[in-house]
Amino acid sequence: MTVRMESEFVARALKLDNVASTESVTVVIADDTGLPLTEIFDKEIDENDSGSRAAKVVNLEEKLKKVIMGQDHAVALICNSIKRMVCGFNSSKRPIGSYLLLGPTGVGKTEICNQLAQHLFQAKENRCQGSKILRINMSEFKEKHTLSKLIGSPPGYIGSQEGGMLTNFVKKNSYSIVLFDEFEKAHPDIHNMLLGLLDYGGLNDGLGNFVDFTNTIIMLTSNVGQKVIIEQTMGSISRQSSTLFGNNDDTEGKHVLDNIAYSTIRAAVDITLKEMFRPELINRFDEVIIFNALSKYELTKIIELQLNKFKQTLVQEKGISLHYSNTSLRQFVDANYDPFYGAREMKRYIERHVVTQISDLIINGKLKAGDEVYMEYAREHYNGNGSSSSCGGINLMRGQFNIHYSAGLEKK
Repeated sequence: MTVRMESEFVARALKLDNVASTESVTVVIADDTGLPLTEIFDKEIDENDSGSRAAKVVNLEEKLKKVIMGQDHAVALICNSIKRMVCGFNSSKRPIGSYLLLGPTGVGKTEICNQLAQHLFQAKENRCQGSKILRINMSEFKEKHTLSKLIGSPPGYIGSQEGGMLTNFVKKNSYSIVLFDEFEKAHPDIHNMLLGLLDYGGLNDGLGNFVDFTNTIIMLTSNVGQKVIIEQTMGSISRQSSTLFGNNDDTEGKHVLDNIAYSTIRAAVDITLKEMFRPELINRFDEVIIFNALSKYELTKIIELQLNKFKQTLVQEKGISLHYSNTSLRQFVDANYDPFYGAREMKRYIERHVVTQISDLIINGKLKAGDEVYMEYAREHYNGNGSSSSCGGINLMRGQFNIHYSAGLEKK
């Protein structure tokens, strides 16, 4: 480190603290390099100390299961693999983990990548394309020449000095997650590139420079086998006679894929995988993980999580309280459930219509700090009664959420 860089770090650290302590300088270095704070402290204290890493993963499975609904088996497989890495039982020359995630759309494959980035690398919430996670849509890499977009063009070609989006990202963010979305659409040459990456923990860019991937997590998603996964999940729910929702017990109504369904899904998916990917590529993944289709119970929990976040933001930022009943959420999911679309369609509806309606009321001055907002699900348009004003829902799905509100002072 040059004297100029050192003085710059100290000057910036002084802005964080009156004294340029080890901690404040470390914060500045972490911000510049993308290294997690705990990794820097670990190397200063003891290069073999994995205490802080262990602290991150000790309750990782429980934390993920609270936000990734209906995929307990998938979460357990990923967390177990990461625990083995933390204890040093995995090869140090390979990435932290490499996983092929299979399943229908909207069941949590991308979300689990976001959550891992937050918990392991302190990524900011709701940033799928940020400093800790790179999402690459493989439908844009169907042609042979598109490989240069990832690793850079060879010497002598146009743009050879610019590097590739994949190698440039990992050079700057060595502790990160790389997500190859819809990997089955990629050109076979990209499959070959991944073979070396997973085997040796790195690859050479277009200029021949080795890029280290040993501190990254490699995730691939695919919709391979989604039809049989959905059919068998629905059959499993039917055989278990699962209730749609629990009475007062949160665990009642929760679906667990039975052995008959899982065996059928696994056999069908294995056949399809062998047709689409070479055996040597499949063998290099730490885990090939199947994500189930979501049940109505799990969809309701996902929407409840989304609304709880919005509710918290509404109170903190605007001082406005939001109220809704679990019955309304259940009725909404029951009327609009479609296992082929997962949670995305319903989450979009909540954001585009419920959140938009409330935003309009705030902008127009009809909602102020201290007011209370009520959400009610109805198949018919809600007209509003009594002292409450009303703002009709937008009927794009079966039934609709109606928003009505009352002033805080009037309510008192």
